[in-house]
Amino acid sequence: MRIGSAASAFSVPIARTLGNTLSSNTLRRLVRAFGEPRTASMLITARKVDAQEALAAGFLTAVAEDLDTEAEVLIDRVVTGAPLTQWSIKENLRRLAAGGPVDDADVIAKVYGSRDFANAVEGFLTKTPVEWEGE
Repeated sequence: MRIGSAASAFSVPIARTLGNTLSSNTLRRLVRAFGEPRTASMLITARKVDAQEALAAGFLTAVAEDLDTEAEVLIDRVVTGAPLTQWSIKENLRRLAAGGPVDDADVIAKVYGSRDFANAVEGFLTKTPVEWEGE
């Protein structure tokens, strides 16, 4: 998750500066972050992507005037979430990025078999808050 200010800009101007290149792994990360057409345009023409374009591309999660406040809001949302759910999303995204079929049975079993999930179901039914333990 990334936040930026309205003045944020992103570029990799190697076609105008050093005349070097990027490794395939670095290029893959840029393509995942900005999409292939935008990445090609950024790199071949050495153009900058402004904050609004980065937001539209999904590179930024938010554009805010006060980055500290926005960061605090984001941090609060993360630290109050279910840690096993967060882990499962990151783990399955990692597995998906590797390409090919994904066997996620272990991830699903860990989450649904957890004490956190059982406590959350109980909390949902009784309308009581859940305290996540990550177990």
